[in-house]
Amino acid sequence: ALWNWVHLNSRNLILTILKTNEQGYVSLNAPNSIMPQRPAAQETRSHVIPRLIKNVFIVKKWQSAKTLAISITIAEWYRNANVTVFVENPIEFPSRLNVRAFSQTSQNHLDLVVTVGGDGTLLHVSRLLGSDTEELPPCVVFSMGSLGFLANFSTAKWRETLTQVPCMEPTYRTRLQCTTNSTDKKYYVLNEVAIIGRGTVIAQLEIWINGYFVTLCEGDGLIVSTATGSTGYNMSCGGPVAPPSVPCIMVSPIAPASLSFRPLVLNEHARLTVTRPLRGRPLTIDVQTDGRSFASLAPGQSVDIVRSPQPLPVLTTTQNDKDWLESITTKLKWNARGAVQSDD
Repeated sequence: ALWNWVHLNSRNLILTILKTNEQGYVSLNAPNSIMPQRPAAQETRSHVIPRLIKNVFIVKKWQSAKTLAISITIAEWYRNANVTVFVENPIEFPSRLNVRAFSQTSQNHLDLVVTVGGDGTLLHVSRLLGSDTEELPPCVVFSMGSLGFLANFSTAKWRETLTQVPCMEPTYRTRLQCTTNSTDKKYYVLNEVAIIGRGTVIAQLEIWINGYFVTLCEGDGLIVSTATGSTGYNMSCGGPVAPPSVPCIMVSPIAPASLSFRPLVLNEHARLTVTRPLRGRPLTIDVQTDGRSFASLAPGQSVDIVRSPQPLPVLTTTQNDKDWLESITTKLKWNARGAVQSDD
């Protein structure tokens, strides 16, 4: 099927043809189109939620009987619809459901990820879906944790929510890619990278941005955060807060020795390198990614942090960051205070 779309500007009449491919996706061919551009983190993204979901990955909170029970219910609902269900540990699920074990090979075939737990469960999914080339599957996040700041949906309405998935829109949450010159490991980070000094003396860290030496950080450490992680450890250290749709990287010091050391907000294409000086003080410098230990820096070693090519699509039923605004007011109680006395 073909549709014609006509776009007028001051000089040209541009004819753009939208053509659906065999999978029902829509492709756009407009060599000189001046259609509005999305932010850099979301450019070229046209995530289409398939109406016919064939493969689902269900991830539950670790060692939680409540999340296991609802996960089994959701898995059974999908299996009754002839959907292939992947899980981390098939032994936990009844054999009659015939669920499959998740692997990096199966990741490329996933149509949807369903998480049942809290914010930590979504961070765990971000670590599991480590890819630089393939678009990540969209995620539906159900809240059964202590805070659920990143969770948009209640398990009480799981059936209604999952039925509405084809009509939802994804928020592309920027991830960071973290590597060091001391190990071959590569980590994908949804919230933040924390470089922390462990000892009785002040830590010293060189900050390089795009190959340019910026400053020497002296204090307890440094937080490098995404917009998603801005309301976590970054905010506790006095860093700025931004909605997840903002494509940026935030740099916030932890207990700096200088009063003039203030947080930075960088564009998402910045390459950040944090180096431990060769002649630094004797202490341990730990690198943590989303709360997990990643590496330790010896004198002269560094950690490189860049934006991951593939953001994490998290589904929502709202627009213009409404779900995020609701979360900071209702869950974080942003600017909330009790009345001391009546205005009368």
